[in-house]
Amino acid sequence: MKTVTLDAAEIASLMQPTVGQGGFQGLIQYLQGKLDQQTGRIDLTDEDRGKICRYAYDYGNGGWENQLKSIFGNHLGEMN
Repeated sequence: MKTVTLDAAEIASLMQPTVGQGGFQGLIQYLQGKLDQQTGRIDLTDEDRGKICRYAYDYGNGGWENQLKSIFGNHLGEMN
């Protein structure tokens, strides 16, 4: 388990409403539920970190990927 602390911009990006249903939307909703919005802390399991990296880098380049990179890009090194 790794604890990551998001800054205000990262929190705002994570907390944007999701539209539709699918793997990415489910992941964002799951991560939203794990976030302590007051402190910006989010506890991520190895599985969580793997999903974030896969969705951010393995499925092409676009809006979903860019959103994950904007939220967790500064933390990916410490997440490994």
